[in-house]
Amino acid sequence: MKKIFLTIIVLSVSVSMFSQENFETKKHLKIVEIGAGLGSMYDYGFVKAKVHFIYNYQFNPYIALGCGAGAEYYLFTEGLTVPVYANARFTYPLGKVSPYAAFGFGYDVFGFIFNGGGIYFNPSFGIKIQKSKVSWLVNVSYDMQQMSGYYYYDYNGNDYENKNIGAFAINAGIIF
Repeated sequence: MKKIFLTIIVLSVSVSMFSQENFETKKHLKIVEIGAGLGSMYDYGFVKAKVHFIYNYQFNPYIALGCGAGAEYYLFTEGLTVPVYANARFTYPLGKVSPYAAFGFGYDVFGFIFNGGGIYFNPSFGIKIQKSKVSWLVNVSYDMQQMSGYYYYDYNGNDYENKNIGAFAINAGIIF
């Protein structure tokens, strides 16, 4: 039993050391992501396009923390939002292709056509493809924003305020 336990520990440490040894850690990550999403706002669907600029500091091969800002344009409502948020990235380095999860949480500081901003939350899951000087990202995200101060009247004469809007998006990016 002791030999099996010792073998498992040695293999675990070896795999961990190998993955860290072959993983090149960049300390300052400059990320640009573009994406498109489909979602719902009130009782209507929408399409949006987005671009985000993110700066993270990578503490080790697994964890990076930083901040981001972006612009998201809602095509049919012609609305523009500008979220500013804290960003956390968790990567499991497996070599040239590694899975990762990222989470953004902040506030939309400019809600054009929505008459104000609101809370912004953006979890995403994807893969990072390591190249010589840059890395490529592909992910799927859920973008949630709360719009405050937006009023509209439905067919029954009811008004609404502080609604959450959400969209599933496909994103591609690059890390410099």
